[in-house]
Amino acid sequence: MTMKRLSDASIFTLSESSQFNALTSRKYHIQRLNDILLLAIERSDLPRARRAWAILARCKEFDWKTKWRTSMLLQDPGSGQSPQTARNRNLELLKKLRRHLPNEQESILQEIVLRLADAGEFREALDELDLYLPSFPYQDNAVLHSYAGLMSLSLATEVSFEESNSQNTSVNLLRDARRHFNRSLTIDPDNLVTKTFFEEVSTRLANVHMPGTQTHDDGLSEEDMDVDISAKDDEIRLRSKRARRASKTPQ
Repeated sequence: MTMKRLSDASIFTLSESSQFNALTSRKYHIQRLNDILLLAIERSDLPRARRAWAILARCKEFDWKTKWRTSMLLQDPGSGQSPQTARNRNLELLKKLRRHLPNEQESILQEIVLRLADAGEFREALDELDLYLPSFPYQDNAVLHSYAGLMSLSLATEVSFEESNSQNTSVNLLRDARRHFNRSLTIDPDNLVTKTFFEEVSTRLANVHMPGTQTHDDGLSEEDMDVDISAKDDEIRLRSKRARRASKTPQ
């Protein structure tokens, strides 16, 4: 009777609560341990939470891989480790989890990018996004495209406008940011935050006049140049397709 009353008064329940309907002694203790874990996290008692997690991770009833966010929260920084070392270790763990959790790949990539951005590693975060965004399922993720736009915008802000090469780099980054924001809005047109950044980048590009670049008054505008470049890219792709078809045609 006492055990039953404690079960009914459980502070938290496992997400797999249906597995614990027939409450055996083992399942009861796992549920109580899960309560301790969540309560310790709520009270910021991370040492106790880590001990509870270490036991739960060994139980077959507890799918720790699907709770990777909790595992990242409980990572022990280690005594004598620099913040850089701890960050690299956490990033390595996230990358391993991404390989083993195909259904969580997009969420884990978002976490990796956020951790890199929080450390000021915008270039590394953008490289990570550029590596995965062209492929499925990342290419249709509006949040990841917004992140890529923000990383490009942050890098463009850091570039100095004192030298011509730096200005060229900044404009290229701003164009990349606008392209990513535009792709994100194509997927999720109701995202007001992305719309705001897209308008900001478009305004900055309109106000930047590179040396030797024609303006609206004396030639092609920047928008016309982008369209012209896009048309040339389409022409190159069309020629490549024709060449491949010709090579496959039997003689």
